[in-house]
Amino acid sequence: MSNRGALTRALFIHLVPAMYVGSLIYAYSERERRSLSLREEVQDKDQVHLSVRIVDANPTASEIRARLSFRLSGKIARDAVTPSADVRVILNSARGPQYFDFPKGRRINPIVAVFSLDGNVNRYPIDRHRADIWVIMTTPNRASQSQPRPSDAATEPNIPAEMSGKLELGTAKLESSEQIPLSLDLSASIPGLKFSGTINETQAREIDHVDLIVRRTNSVIAFSFLSMLLMMALAITVLLMAVRTTASDRDLDLLPLSLSITLIFGLPALRNTQPGVPPLGAISDYISFIWAENIVAVSAIVIMGTWLVRSRRPMGSGAN
Repeated sequence: MSNRGALTRALFIHLVPAMYVGSLIYAYSERERRSLSLREEVQDKDQVHLSVRIVDANPTASEIRARLSFRLSGKIARDAVTPSADVRVILNSARGPQYFDFPKGRRINPIVAVFSLDGNVNRYPIDRHRADIWVIMTTPNRASQSQPRPSDAATEPNIPAEMSGKLELGTAKLESSEQIPLSLDLSASIPGLKFSGTINETQAREIDHVDLIVRRTNSVIAFSFLSMLLMMALAITVLLMAVRTTASDRDLDLLPLSLSITLIFGLPALRNTQPGVPPLGAISDYISFIWAENIVAVSAIVIMGTWLVRSRRPMGSGAN
């Protein structure tokens, strides 16, 4: 038995540092696995190179924030960031303006836009979310500028039906214009979230449509399940200690009671250590946290009730 115990302790002593070092190595190289980089180039001389960088993603608020930068080339450019004609940027943003106007000769500054991030955060940590990003850039049609246009002769950008439904301003409010070809460069890298996606083909090369998929990283999923397992293990262990203490006729041991009271306030802290955990009510809470809280609370009540019952016995026997 002594040899077996020594072997078990040796394995435990070596296994824990090995797991710790392995997790550090995995976390150090995780950026390449969770990041996304997409690129699409057009061959037009007159074009705008659009750089989209995802700076924040909040599944709980169903929002994703992106920083859009523009670099112009060809006849539409006075220089790399100054247009030689009026330019309008149209987005399917979730809040705020859906279009931005940049007058001729004025610098095009980067734009921070918020897009919808649809998904079921209640399934944390295995939740998946989807975001659609549409971008169109237009400039006034020269022919329409040179002569007056009746309302029925106005032409509108070739906007797909699926995007038109998401634009609150509506295509009827768009002036007659021609679309500018776009080259796209998208990057996304946020700790705790893994990005994947594609640039979908559209009928017009002047329209960029990015389909993004966002989920938790493998390390977040593993850590969350480990936290759930630890919460249930702590609660069940305290329950077994309470049952064993109350089932014995010996003096009542109050150690399980102190552990129960401590865990009532300690389990919420352990739950909140999960990266990006949503507010209370996710399915993971019903699997572990809520049950663990109830188990330790019941254990405390059982121990206190047993103490009250046993404390009355000497008093009753003395009165007789």
